[in-house]
Parts: sequence; C-alpha cells; structure tokens
Amino acid sequence: MKLSPIEKQVVTNMHDLPLDKQHVILEFSAFLKNKSTEKQPENNGQSFREFLKEFRKEIEAEQLDIDTSIFDRDRHSYADREIEL
Repeated sequence: MKLSPIEKQVVTNMHDLPLDKQHVILEFSAFLKNKSTEKQPENNGQSFREFLKEFRKEIEAEQLDIDTSIFDRDRHSYADREIEL
C-alpha cells in the first residue's frame, strides 16, 4: 500500500510518540471516520434561501391565534389604576 505524503508524516510523527498517545490518536481518527460517514441531512436540491422563502409563505398563510383570555380575569381590578412607564 502506497502512502500519501500526509500519511507518511502522520505515521512518522506517531512513531515518535509514546504508546498511550498513539492510542489517543487512533481513537480520534476513528471518531473522525465515524463523523464523516454519518448521514448528512438532505436538502432536496433546495437552497437555504429557497427554504426560507417557502417557510415564510407558510407562516404568513397561517393566522396567528393568540388566546388573551388569561389577561382578562384580572383586568377589572386594574382598570382604574394608572401605570407609569
């Protein structure tokens, strides 16, 4: 197996390290390998800008229904009170 220049450099540097440090590098390389093979989210060919446009259309199409009745129960006790901001 032919090694690339980077692989040669890594192997050379690893040989200079103590065994426990070599094991850490081995674990880290396994972590990177697993991280790179994880399934990436699909974008269905849609750019982020297009996604935001579509999302905005969906939000604007829905009416916002806010229930304010929780504030009405105490309103009568504060009706004559002046509030300074």
